Amino acid sequence: MLGTAADAQADRDGVLAGWLAQARHKAAELDQPAAVTWLQADARDFSLPEAVDLATSTYDSLNYLLTFDDLRRAFRCVAGALRPGGLFVFDMNTERAFLRNWNDTVYFVENEDLAIVIKSTYDAGSRQATATITGFVRQGELYERFQEIHVERAYSHAEVIAALEDSGFQVTAGYNCFTFDPADDESQRVLWAARQALEKRGNKA
Repeated sequence: MLGTAADAQADRDGVLAGWLAQARHKAAELDQPAAVTWLQADARDFSLPEAVDLATSTYDSLNYLLTFDDLRRAFRCVAGALRPGGLFVFDMNTERAFLRNWNDTVYFVENEDLAIVIKSTYDAGSRQATATITGFVRQGELYERFQEIHVERAYSHAEVIAALEDSGFQVTAGYNCFTFDPADDESQRVLWAARQALEKRGNKA
């Protein structure tokens, strides 16, 4: 069945709503339902009810923003959510990762309850990687099939730094992820740390 952009958005919203429901359930099991404020919003257009000291984004979530303008919009929203001097820590895949791990590759994972096939491609022209995930989840005696399509974009170190600085951040570090070694051209994932300016400025349009 072919779907419209609205259909795709509705499907994503449904998945996110399910994740949030699961998170609330787990928090309730810990008798801490009020310890976290759960919000669902577009990373490019959000605000928080009150400013915070630290913002994080992990597992290459920001690579899902497919244009430089979208990345910069997300950074500006984060800047607006932080107190002056607040810290933003996040990781991103690099083009090296896509060329090595996503470029015409196929992965297969299997156990008694789940089987997953991941087929990936990378287009150097658009710098976009596409991963098609097909899975089979055990449901009693049968297996239920699902499929997801993930698209990410590679950004250069210079582009990430430019988007951060244009959003009012000072870049404090870029690490080869899972180490404290400085990121370089061979890094496949970079952990960035940036600090909000001590005096906030208004976000640009």
